[in-house]
Amino acid sequence: MEATTQNTETPKVQPSTEWSAEDVVRIQLEALAANDEPWVNHGVQTAYLFCEDAGSMEMSRYFGGLTSIYHEDHFVGLLTTKCGAMVDNRGFAILSVEKVEPDADLQVVRVQVTDAAGADGGVFRFTIGPREFGVYKGALHVRQLVKESP
Repeated sequence: MEATTQNTETPKVQPSTEWSAEDVVRIQLEALAANDEPWVNHGVQTAYLFCEDAGSMEMSRYFGGLTSIYHEDHFVGLLTTKCGAMVDNRGFAILSVEKVEPDADLQVVRVQVTDAAGADGGVFRFTIGPREFGVYKGALHVRQLVKESP
């Protein structure tokens, strides 16, 4: 996989207050399915745009443990390593969408992914909530993405 170029356009679909938690997951997985269209790593860049910690200088728990994803290249490496089945995936099924707590804005979306080879890519858990600041304030972003099963 080629490295992401930092001098590309903004991904074709951007966060919006119009999108539901399920929409946010679908948008990312559909972009990742055609990862290198319309340019190399467009799908990964789309996922980065929907990452709440993108660009933050703070350590992130986005992929579970503490790591640095402030730089897009760090995110590319971690996504392709920890969630590689999502890149060039052949399909996915939304298994569930649940609120974390009755009064909380957080939702968990669980997804079964079919990897690029057509095999079971595992179950992934997206924890999603509204962005609290910035240009996409109020739009749902992924706070954590972890693989639940092989």
